[in-house]
Amino acid sequence: MTADELIEDHVLRPLRETGQWHRVLDHVMTQLDHAPLHSPHLIGEALAAAGRPGSAAHYLPSIGRSRHPPAPATSFIDATSNLAERRSSSPWKTHPLSPETLLALCRAQEALGRLDEVAHRSPLGKGWGHAVRLREVQQLAHLHGIHVSLREVWQTQLPGSTTRIATVPMVRPYLDAVMGECPRWLSELGGTMPRSAQTALWHLRMLRRGTAPAFDRLPAMLAAVGALRDVWLPLVTAITAHPTDYLAALHTTTQTDSADPLVSHFAHSIVNACHAEITLIDRLTALRTHLLTTARGHTGHILEVIAALTTTPVLNNRWISEQHKITTKAATNITDTLVSQGILAPHPYFKWGAVLPCACTEPFSSWAGCVAV
Repeated sequence: MTADELIEDHVLRPLRETGQWHRVLDHVMTQLDHAPLHSPHLIGEALAAAGRPGSAAHYLPSIGRSRHPPAPATSFIDATSNLAERRSSSPWKTHPLSPETLLALCRAQEALGRLDEVAHRSPLGKGWGHAVRLREVQQLAHLHGIHVSLREVWQTQLPGSTTRIATVPMVRPYLDAVMGECPRWLSELGGTMPRSAQTALWHLRMLRRGTAPAFDRLPAMLAAVGALRDVWLPLVTAITAHPTDYLAALHTTTQTDSADPLVSHFAHSIVNACHAEITLIDRLTALRTHLLTTARGHTGHILEVIAALTTTPVLNNRWISEQHKITTKAATNITDTLVSQGILAPHPYFKWGAVLPCACTEPFSSWAGCVAV
């Protein structure tokens, strides 16, 4: 069995069958980290099947720009809207919450406290909030039927204007929603209930106004209510990682006229996501240490660039120049050095304003590879 067949059977097929086209793209885009590129058809076919034939043509010109119809992945938003519309205008019944839900809320509060401390003390903390927000952008776009890889979302943050930013118009609404300032009124939410419960109830109330505000503002909620010091947790991703579970909880909530099922779903999702984020922070911290160890002998700005790779996995020369206030030539020298050491690798297709993928984050399927331009 070839490597492509193994990837197809054990990774891509299960993701496709569950409609997770953004995760499919995350995996196939790692092909860009290896030169020469042996499997451009994997990228081209995945992009086309995800409803992006124009992007697919960059990797597989023969595929044609209209060969595949867009993937019909808006069903989650449609199903959520349909369930929310069945709800009457009377207030949700929040008391009494079941003992099981109260216990889950306590565990969520404890997990949030631990994550907050780990992220705050971590050397990744400075860039972690921004990185989490961009992961939320990817998930929000996916829920609305716009499928992009995480590295493509990161590319929207690069200064300059080149063809690599083709995804900007697609994800702009979600970038604006997630990357903007937190509405001041969110910080004024109060009450005596645990903060994860407050967040779930706010989400339920916002569903009456539409799915867009109910989901688009969720990334900032836990920080807004004081549960976290920054957006350390990808909350939208947490509660919709298994869409059927979310929809089942919302369905039961609307049927019983009680908020308990969805509050419980939020609490359990937060606990699981906190544990996953702490593990990811630990692994990326170890990776950061490894990269800095391999860079012994270097001094100056190159060490700062290397240290930032685990939370800023998409770079270009202009970004380095602006971030560190150095010349473009000095930034180019840095990326050339990182290429020579195998940390960065030239993009096989775009030679001018090119993306240079980096394999430094390969162990993390939920994380994009580092790139430089």
